Amino acid sequence: MEIEIFSVMAAIAGKREVTWQGLVNDVMLAGEIAKGDEDALCDRVYRLFNRVDENDGDRLERWKYFLPSLSLGDYVRIGDNTYRVDTIGFTKITNNPAVAAELLGPTSLK
Repeated sequence: MEIEIFSVMAAIAGKREVTWQGLVNDVMLAGEIAKGDEDALCDRVYRLFNRVDENDGDRLERWKYFLPSLSLGDYVRIGDNTYRVDTIGFTKITNNPAVAAELLGPTSLK
């Protein structure tokens, strides 16, 4: 599945790269997620893109993910759906890729 991340912290810091896009499969997600279980999917993506220990950093570098760990205010597009990282969990923003591109600005890859 295609994932795109827009890092608000990277944008605030003035970094040149503020988005990451790539494919994530069931193996990377540590197993299959029931179709339609958006909460479980978002939780797994959140865990995958956070540096909790050394192994996480190594894995993210292999994926060429050099943005900060996911944090409050970041946007994550999973397939056609876009979510904002909230204090606890995620808020679904849209299921329209065109609106997501508008929200994420010109740095969005889709």
